[in-house]
Formats: sequence, C-alpha cells, structure tokens
Amino acid sequence: TVTRVSIEEQTVEKAVAFDRETNEDSTLSWRKTVVTHKGEKGLDRLVYRVSRYDGKEVNRKLLRTERAKEPVTEVVTQGTYVKLGTS
Repeated sequence: TVTRVSIEEQTVEKAVAFDRETNEDSTLSWRKTVVTHKGEKGLDRLVYRVSRYDGKEVNRKLLRTERAKEPVTEVVTQGTYVKLGTS
C-alpha cells in the first residue's frame, strides 16, 4: 500500500476582543451612557504546521502567532448627575 504524506503550513486568522474602559461624568444624567470612543477588534494570525496522511489530518502544531492588528479600547462615559427636586 502507498501512504501519501503531506506537510504544509496553514494560516488561520482569529479575532481579538477589545477592552472596555468606563469614565464618569457629572454633567450627564445618571441613566445616560455615551460611547466616547468606539472599540475595534484586533486580529491575530496563527501559523500551524499540518500533517496529513492520505488526505486526513493527523497532526497540527502551532508554529507562531503574529499580531496583525492591535485591538482598540472602547471608552464609555457614564453619567452621575442626579437632579433633586421638590415633591
């Protein structure tokens, strides 16, 4: 029998979640939330060495991870102003 062996590098892209930072603002109403700076996901590239025997994957080894795009932190401003009135 003949066993066909192939070894190749495969690149997979994976999204990286962004962080969220919260600030307080005493001029906004206490229930109001405003996104000051919108967050963006980052991107990692994972490079694997993949071994196949007769077309079936038998081994996958992570060779390196590359950061293609850094995630951008989302900044959210939360209001803390409470208006007191007479009843």
